[in-house]
Amino acid sequence: MTMGFRVEITVEGLGMSAQVVEERFDSIANALYECQGIADQDLSADTSKARYTFTFDVLDIEDPVKAVEFAVSIVRTALHAAGGATPNWEQGFELIRQSSERARQRKKALV
Repeated sequence: MTMGFRVEITVEGLGMSAQVVEERFDSIANALYECQGIADQDLSADTSKARYTFTFDVLDIEDPVKAVEFAVSIVRTALHAAGGATPNWEQGFELIRQSSERARQRKKALV
């Protein structure tokens, strides 16, 4: 049996008004629900802070680092499909990737 991970990723639309957050919500949600390799998708928005929170199960990935990378790519895909832009995206998630990789290596060393 293949393991999966439940993830929650919150992104902030810098400079987006509450109206724009609300206007783009349905397009982002529809794009999220069309993504493959995930299940139990949910999207919420905090219009006052211009934030979207993506929650879903990553399926069939056993490695936590790869699961995080895949989850981040799903969120980015949904944002792009809805006409959003993600400048400097990779820089923001590089720390997460490095931390996850170090944790995975420490876990391997203990086994």
